[in-house]
Amino acid sequence: MSGLGALSTGLGQVIAARAGMGVFAAAVFPATLALLIHLFPEARPRAAAIALWTAMAGVAVAIGPVTGGYLLRYFSWHSVFWINVPVALAAVVAVLVVVPESRSARGGRLDVMGIALSLVAVTTLVWTIIEAPKHGWLSGISLAGYAISLALLVAYAAWELRVDSPVLNVRLFRIRRFSIPAVAITVSYFCAFGFLFLITQYFQGVKEYSALEFGIHSLPFAAAVGIGAPAATLVAQRLGVTATIVTGLLTLAAGMYLAGRVTVETPYLGTVLVSMVLMGIGFGVVQGPATAAIMNAVPEAEAGAGSAVNDTTREVGGTLGVAVLGSIMTSVYTDRVGARIDAIPNAIMTPEQKSIARDTPISVLEVVRAPINSLFAGAKADLVHAMKTAAMAGAQTASFVAVGALLACALAVAVLLPRRAGRD
Repeated sequence: MSGLGALSTGLGQVIAARAGMGVFAAAVFPATLALLIHLFPEARPRAAAIALWTAMAGVAVAIGPVTGGYLLRYFSWHSVFWINVPVALAAVVAVLVVVPESRSARGGRLDVMGIALSLVAVTTLVWTIIEAPKHGWLSGISLAGYAISLALLVAYAAWELRVDSPVLNVRLFRIRRFSIPAVAITVSYFCAFGFLFLITQYFQGVKEYSALEFGIHSLPFAAAVGIGAPAATLVAQRLGVTATIVTGLLTLAAGMYLAGRVTVETPYLGTVLVSMVLMGIGFGVVQGPATAAIMNAVPEAEAGAGSAVNDTTREVGGTLGVAVLGSIMTSVYTDRVGARIDAIPNAIMTPEQKSIARDTPISVLEVVRAPINSLFAGAKADLVHAMKTAAMAGAQTASFVAVGALLACALAVAVLLPRRAGRD
């Protein structure tokens, strides 16, 4: 799929290749975690293995933006896809040589209906949320989108309860030591991925960093995730899973709150850096114990199903985080600068350029680079500052929404998560 992306000649082909990469990445994740459960049957080594597995997310967050930024700076965009090909081939060889085979004793037919219902339901919901700033959060088309996605999700759950081989065993959610950590992972990914979207707008649209500079400045978050996940394993053995997850959620909330206090003039070395480190540590602290709790709550024969649910919560949470928090930011941003951008004469900014400038703060980069008569230089500078200020106001609102979600989740975990398996 990466090779196809590199050979693409249009945006539609690039998006299709990216979708294919997502499909096959989704096939890899549950298998890796389920395999760890079989390789490490004892609790303590299993927790350590899961912690290292979780820490790889931090490594990926560090490698991806920095590598991508470097390639974009010195090579064409095709190189961002080409670099994946030899890495994937090397991984294939390593898996064939090193990884032992593992499969479930039971098998079943592929649940095509379940896959279709879940795909359409989530896609409809995400599309509705992303388009809400344009149509209105409570407009007819938005309300219809919410209703359709909810109906599809209900139909999906009903189907999964009656089919012999469900793509997602929803009955597992009856186990509180399974479902509550799954909710914690969903909310933490919701906030972390939403933050990564917001920080991209901040670094590139407000600070005007290049892609490589953005990657370098995001390293503290990635490093904190890599440190927090393994450390949480030791903490959970002393404090317990419930206290550890609650601590991680509250730490993540503190980081999101500080991120909401950042303004256009705030320096990187200070509130920005501290907020990133707190979020990275909190995010990492939640992932290890929550994932271990999920996998320990299911029978070994259901390890694949438990792993699939664990990864589904991550992806759904991350997707909704980008959609919801990104749409909140866009709504505030557009409300503040939309009319001002529309008032610019078409001779200075084309309707297409106006549309882009209204929709995303990253368009600041194009506005800054655009040549303009010196007579309009002052007006241009005022517009750029207004766009940056509006972007930060939107990011602040989105950050506080994330803080509310994290605090509510922390309270739910503290109250509902059983301290011991026997109490479930």
